[in-house]
Amino acid sequence: MVRSRCLHLAHPRHGWLGIALMAAVVSGQVREQASPAADSSLWTGPVYLKASNTDAGEMYGVGICADGDTVVVGSPSESSGATGIDGDQTDNSVLNAGAVYVYVRDSTGWSQQAYLKASETHNGARFGADADISGDTLVVGAPGEGAGAVYVFRRRG
Repeated sequence: MVRSRCLHLAHPRHGWLGIALMAAVVSGQVREQASPAADSSLWTGPVYLKASNTDAGEMYGVGICADGDTVVVGSPSESSGATGIDGDQTDNSVLNAGAVYVYVRDSTGWSQQAYLKASETHNGARFGADADISGDTLVVGAPGEGAGAVYVFRRRG
C-alpha cells in the first residue's frame, strides 16, 4: 500500500513559507528529494496542473497531497459560492471560501476529476487550507469556518 504524501507550501493564516521537500509523482508514488534527482531517468514530467477556474490570489497549490494516481490541490482563497461537488465555479460571491481540486492519472495523462466545496460556503472559511487523501477517502480542513471545520469526502467507483 502506498501511503499518501502531502506538501504544504504556505499556511494561509500565518503567511509563512516553509518548503521542506520537493515532491513529484513517480510511478504512482510520491518520491521525496532534498534536491533535484541526480539520475534524471528516475523522473518524468513535469506535469502542469491548473485550476479549472483561475483567478489571481486564490492560493492554488498552497497544500498538495498525492496518493497513488490521485493528486489533491487546495485553493483556500478561491471565492466561488458553489457548494458540494462540481458546483458552479463562476460564482465569485463568497470571498476566501476555498476549494479543493482532485486530479487523477490514467494511461493518457492527468485530468481533473472533481471540484470540491464545503456543504455551506462562508466568507473566510478557507476550505482547502489543508487536505489529505488515503485511497478513496479525502479529508479537507476549513480553519476559518467558525472555530474550524473538517469535511470528509468518499470517492465512489
